[in-house]
Amino acid sequence: MQGKRTYAVLRKFLLQACDEIETKGLCLSERVFIPESFVLDSAAEISKRHREALSLLLSPEANLQFEMMIAMGELKDFKATTLDYQIVLKHLPECAFFLEQGTGDRTKRRSNRI
Repeated sequence: MQGKRTYAVLRKFLLQACDEIETKGLCLSERVFIPESFVLDSAAEISKRHREALSLLLSPEANLQFEMMIAMGELKDFKATTLDYQIVLKHLPECAFFLEQGTGDRTKRRSNRI
């Protein structure tokens, strides 16, 4: 793997590893979201697949427990907003994630790259 660690290669092997792990009766790959490489020519199709994958997080009824998912990707932007922190992943520009203020502060303190 020397010199062959592109984002696409890492994504492929991470998803293969997730296919082999089962937790709480589910295959881990059902709960891990690693966005595919963004290509401008097929942006609409990629965005549609992203929405479908993340739609798992939407609870259909108010009384259901929220579903959880692990999102993995290369950090593109981490910035403070008025109430919290906003995270944007490199291959997922159309979707921002948000962290509570305290969690964002701890993350920023512990990371020397942010």
